[in-house]
Amino acid sequence: MTRTFYRVCLSDPPTRIDFVPASVLKPGRRAPQNPALRDLWEFGVSVLATEDAARRKALGWAPEFPLGEYIACLAIPDGSSVTAQKTLGPGHYTLRGDPEAMLSSVVSTAHV
Repeated sequence: MTRTFYRVCLSDPPTRIDFVPASVLKPGRRAPQNPALRDLWEFGVSVLATEDAARRKALGWAPEFPLGEYIACLAIPDGSSVTAQKTLGPGHYTLRGDPEAMLSSVVSTAHV
């Protein structure tokens, strides 16, 4: 079985930088105090269950922290080195694994 997720990205095609944790993207920002959120910040990559949810997130994010203008669709097969965990709000998941493996899972990209 393959699971599909959507990630807001900076470019089309996406690059490795689109699949690194927030701690790598925003090294000057303070990590969350909550241990669970800190773990996601340091090691996870946020994705959403639907393209519409990813689009809403991209359009609704604070302008000073642009998430990107593109949405990558990832197909993560069972047994992949990339793992998915249900986290945070409805339809939100956190991927963990090698950014290159996530990048190689991209099957399409759409403009927001």
